[in-house]
Amino acid sequence: MESGIETVNGPDFTSGTYSGFDTVVDLSDTVDPLMVDAAVGAMPPEYQDCLLMREQVLELQIRADHTTLQGSYNPDDITFIDGDVSLGSTDSGEGILVVTGTLTVDGNADWTGMIIAVGEGSILRNGGGNGLLSGAIIVADVAGPDSVFGNADDCQSGFEASSFVVNGNGNADIEFCSTAINASNPIDRYKIEEFIQR
Repeated sequence: MESGIETVNGPDFTSGTYSGFDTVVDLSDTVDPLMVDAAVGAMPPEYQDCLLMREQVLELQIRADHTTLQGSYNPDDITFIDGDVSLGSTDSGEGILVVTGTLTVDGNADWTGMIIAVGEGSILRNGGGNGLLSGAIIVADVAGPDSVFGNADDCQSGFEASSFVVNGNGNADIEFCSTAINASNPIDRYKIEEFIQR
């Protein structure tokens, strides 16, 4: 997994006592030292199987509250962007952000909740700044050879290669936060369809 990280201009990666490439963990490997120290358990199966991941993203698309990075956000809102998008300091928000193209993140951008970059499976964190991405980030290429999410060649041969490129210095942080994750994905409330009194 270490070969999957590219840094430009020397940003630092730290997680507790770990730094640099040692902060990269295989979330399916429960004996990885970082996994053991974090005590978070293995990654759920729906994030390890391409078809299950695709199915989950299609469900998020149906349930989306927003299709652009504009407007107010609540912790449990779902924003679904079909294609490439840039998350800048003025687009900061919360909830679940799903992007099927390349997600470019400004160094001053803030997001609280989950960021799911699928389709092309590409994130570019660009430039310096003091932004904060708090929650969890999932990067996966499920779009298949044509890099277009939602058609017949999705998951044709499982996950394709994805990328998370960090370009530039600054004080921007990317942190795992279970509180932000739980707030962005609450238990769905039952919708009352019919009421009968006897």
